[in-house]
Amino acid sequence: MPVLKKKVVKIEKEIKRLNQSLKRARTKAKRAQLQDLIDGHEARVRKINMEIAIATQPKEELALPTPEAVSQMTDEEKMLADLDNKPLPQVDAILPEKTALTIIKEKKPARFKFDLGFSFGLYCGANSFLPELRFGLPYVFGPATTTMRIVGGYAQGKDLSKRYVPLAFDFMLNYPPGWLSGVENYVGGGLNYVLLTNGRVPGTIGAELFYGVESKGLGGKLFGELGYGALRTGFSPSQKGVTVMVGYRQARGLF
Repeated sequence: MPVLKKKVVKIEKEIKRLNQSLKRARTKAKRAQLQDLIDGHEARVRKINMEIAIATQPKEELALPTPEAVSQMTDEEKMLADLDNKPLPQVDAILPEKTALTIIKEKKPARFKFDLGFSFGLYCGANSFLPELRFGLPYVFGPATTTMRIVGGYAQGKDLSKRYVPLAFDFMLNYPPGWLSGVENYVGGGLNYVLLTNGRVPGTIGAELFYGVESKGLGGKLFGELGYGALRTGFSPSQKGVTVMVGYRQARGLF
């Protein structure tokens, strides 16, 4: 028993240390990783405390009813008496071999976390479908965390004669609800490059600015963006206009 109590003290010290690290964590990915470790340790403490409580519970000798008393019992009283005389099950019998604690312990958090998603609508005034990859950066500015986004896809001008395959790199400041708006939101901007356009020739560098809002839904995040930007070919008039996009993304991880 003292061994189990010492183990509880040791785990609680580790939980306290992880909570301090959680307060200092700057990125969402790091905070999520630390919270997973804390949840696993807390579950482990609860299991050990259950083992201690069962082991220290006094084993009382329960008196069995006499045949005369049994004959006078109702069916419900007989059932309750039968249950009372059964020994307490051991912890190993209560918990299956593969418990949630074991799963938490075996599951290692991914080292590289990112979001995969897509959006569609108007991009720089062109009808577009844009897959995207987002990942967190370690920089924090006041209440805002930072994110980098890589976007690529297909865009087509309103007159249907101009087509583009853009690749964009965007930097974003992510604000919690209560900053700028009542929901999660972000502002950002970046540079784009037209990989291919009409005639399968490359274009040149353009830029975009945007504001977005997002919320949880469908097992991931739904988001919408409003902004302005330009796609440039270098040999024809630029594709300029507003950006009005809606999209969906989901968290992923590697390693």
